[in-house]
Amino acid sequence: MKKVVLISRKSGQTDSFMTAVNMAAEKGDFGFEVKLALHPKHAEVIEEFNPEFAIISPEMIVWQAEVEKYLKEKNIPYITAKGSHYGTRQVAKIFELVK
Repeated sequence: MKKVVLISRKSGQTDSFMTAVNMAAEKGDFGFEVKLALHPKHAEVIEEFNPEFAIISPEMIVWQAEVEKYLKEKNIPYITAKGSHYGTRQVAKIFELVK
């Protein structure tokens, strides 16, 4: 199972998206272990979880350059989720880009 970290900030939208992720995982056909890493303590979670891939939420736009730099230094591949997919909880559309 591929370990994926979702980097976001604390918000209702993030809570809603993570609920959809958990529902997909409960169905058993998801194939990912997902951990939420909230800014500004995302680095601590990433160090502990040691993910193979990262998804940056669209809510991180203000800190995106900082987060991308950190992920590049750690050699962790990443994508930035589309706002429309994130906001409407389209988990499958976002995770199909995880490589």
